[in-house]
Amino acid sequence: MKKIKYKIIICLSVIFICFLISASSLSTLNAQMPVNEELNHFSTNSFNRFIWKWNTTEVVSTESTMNSRSPAQTVDSVGNIHLAWEDVTEYASSGSDKDIFYKRWESSSKTWITTEVISTESDQASLYSSLTVDTAGNVHVVWNDWSSYGGSGSDYDIFYKRWDINSLGWTITEVVSKDSTGSSNEPFLRTDKVGNIHVCWHDQTNYAEAGTDWDIFYKVFIGPPLAPKLAFIVPNPSEINTVNLNWNDVIGATSYYIYRSMSYIWSLKDISSITEVTSSSYIDTLPSEGIYYYVVVASNFVGKSTHSNCQYIEFELPHVQEFVIISSLILGTFVISLVILRNSRKKSKMK
Repeated sequence: MKKIKYKIIICLSVIFICFLISASSLSTLNAQMPVNEELNHFSTNSFNRFIWKWNTTEVVSTESTMNSRSPAQTVDSVGNIHLAWEDVTEYASSGSDKDIFYKRWESSSKTWITTEVISTESDQASLYSSLTVDTAGNVHVVWNDWSSYGGSGSDYDIFYKRWDINSLGWTITEVVSKDSTGSSNEPFLRTDKVGNIHVCWHDQTNYAEAGTDWDIFYKVFIGPPLAPKLAFIVPNPSEINTVNLNWNDVIGATSYYIYRSMSYIWSLKDISSITEVTSSSYIDTLPSEGIYYYVVVASNFVGKSTHSNCQYIEFELPHVQEFVIISSLILGTFVISLVILRNSRKKSKMK
């Protein structure tokens, strides 16, 4: 027994000594490696894995024949590139003054759309644009404008326009700097995750005792909430006429409208809501058998969101034929069980 213990101790000691020798050799090798070899090793496995390269230059303002300047750019969540700039070209009845032009590169077709004029209500110089895209896909643009539009006066003001995802068109121009009586210049625009529009600019107006020097003004435009996400309806298909609908809580929403149809809901144009609720769930009662489709719309004091994704439920009561089959199976099982039990008893008596 003692010999076995000694053998175990010797083996463990040999293993430990070999480990120390290996660790010492590795440390010496690393210490002897030149610095440039270490850098080359790191570079080969990290930095050289990706090669960055500028592509060939493209001309975006292909419809312009005069000066195109001061571009603004953003990229949306699906990879579309949005560009706006000031342009002197008399294009699409824009006149010979500076206007705000817009173009979009669509990731689906890999092509640029035809140039559009945004500042269609302006009759004076429009310049210094800024743009952004919210999570719903609406494009928001602000710019400086000298036009006396909407009571803005003859000095520079901040104008705003939106490309609406629902109507697929531009809204009417709005004046952002309504409180300004001096010159408002060089706006900067951003949206938050809720869809609110944040604008800042420098302004010479003596507003809120700011004085007549240049100051930074800020404004936020609170828009309608984002569209909710409707969860899968379970169980599906169902043999009961109650449907449990659930969706996510949308930030900024104060209520939700439920829409139901017996055909897939692509648009709410000819559909009325079945109810309005303030929570993020609803139990609906179906009037009869069939396949029903649902969408949900979030709402607040500003307006309504686009509709949610569409989910469906198939409601079908158990038919008489199915009931007869199930009953027959149950009855057959019962009869077989009785026969087996009877035969078992007979065998027991014979013994």
